Amino acid sequence: MRLLILGLALACAAFLAVGGCSVQEPLVGDGGEDANVDRVDGREVMVWRPASSGPHPTIVFLHGSGWEPSNVERITGLPSRATYEGYLVLAPRGTGPEGGATWNAGNCCDPALSEGVDDVQFIKDVLNHYYDTGEARQGKVFLVGFGAGGKMVYQAACGGTKWLAGMAVVGGTLESPGCNPVEALPLMVIHGLKDESAPYFGGPVPNPWDGRQRVDNSVLRSTAYWGKLANCDVEPSRDSGEGWVEDRFDMCQDDLVVSLLTVTEGGHAWPGGRQVEPDAPQPSRRPDATARILEFFSAYR
Repeated sequence: MRLLILGLALACAAFLAVGGCSVQEPLVGDGGEDANVDRVDGREVMVWRPASSGPHPTIVFLHGSGWEPSNVERITGLPSRATYEGYLVLAPRGTGPEGGATWNAGNCCDPALSEGVDDVQFIKDVLNHYYDTGEARQGKVFLVGFGAGGKMVYQAACGGTKWLAGMAVVGGTLESPGCNPVEALPLMVIHGLKDESAPYFGGPVPNPWDGRQRVDNSVLRSTAYWGKLANCDVEPSRDSGEGWVEDRFDMCQDDLVVSLLTVTEGGHAWPGGRQVEPDAPQPSRRPDATARILEFFSAYR
């Protein structure tokens, strides 16, 4: 793992030389006009269904702290674009008050962390419900998460990955003690170099969302863990564009790919999306995180 982390760290030197990016207002929807709200284990699950009959490859979107499932389409545009491509999209709700929902994701976040909520089991219960309805296809489930939801993606995968086909984490890090999934997964990581809520290089979080002081792992360490599990080569291929650099480990076992897409001027926001709220960081115009994630998943669906 040390060599893989070193390879990623050396790649970072090039990031600072890449120019910044401007802000756009993306063509995404405003919420849940095409969604249904179900309840599983007494908790809300927002559902976007494709036009065709199931079972479908399924994306489970784990929202960031303070979001609600109804915000997912407005902020990311992922549900409408994914259902167009034939995915069933599920956005379960964390626990907490309105505007304060979050996940028990290793070292974050209250109230779910302090209450010891078993969110991993909840996610599996949600999927079992949609397996039973014939809408979700077993073995073709993808996890996507932002912030604390990204930490929750890792947390869910750490106990075992046979039920998953791939995962994507935006603005989150691996904080699960004793992580031992045994089997690797395709992984896309998208993270802002200037993210203060989940610092790119790890360390103390300046202003944690829930007020609970914590120290996060680095994005490099989080990515390297999964790269080592997949027996990826140390040297990634490199691509770059306006405001982003991608280090892509293609030479991994079973044709898996582990990709780290660094947004050089990005903060804690969904690239190519909308602000979570008016005082939240502005998202970078590029890359389009939703498009990149769906393209990444297409090889495994």
